Formats: sequence, C-alpha cells, structure tokens
Amino acid sequence: AAARKATHEYNDVCVPGNLAFGIHTAFGGRLSVVGGGLPVIMDDEVVGGIGLSSGTPDQDIDCAQAGIDFFSGKVSEAKNRHRHMGELSSI
Repeated sequence: AAARKATHEYNDVCVPGNLAFGIHTAFGGRLSVVGGGLPVIMDDEVVGGIGLSSGTPDQDIDCAQAGIDFFSGKVSEAKNRHRHMGELSSI
C-alpha cells in the first residue's frame, strides 16, 4: 500500500525477463503480487491497505474495493457529523 499500487499491478510486471521479476521475494516476502490487495487512500494520502484472497483475483479486487467504498462512506459520514457539530457549537 505504501507504494500506492494494487498488488495486481506488481503481478503484471513480475514476469521472467522483466526488470521487476523477483520483486515478490523482496522485503522478506511481505510484498504480495497476487491480485486482491488495494491501497486505501484518503485525501491523497495512503492510510492503509486491504487485501482479500479466496476468489479469483478479479473477485478479490471487487470485494476489496467494496470494503474501501464502505470505509470511505463511513469516513465521509463522520466528517459531515463533525462539521455539523461545529456549526451547532458556533450558534
């Protein structure tokens, strides 16, 4: 997530003969190149990552994105609630 890339993006370039081949062995094996991992970005800043693995890569990506969308909605609700509370306190 820190590199702002989804895991499937690494998979696309991690093939023999490519410069990125072998990247999956970097960082003590902590880098996944299997589709299903997405960075969580809020206000243009990486705040975390989410990864799934039980379906096809496309299914896992869709589920990960659904989780991000849900999380983003909750963050927006909290920001709106906080903003509304600030407006009430200035009355």
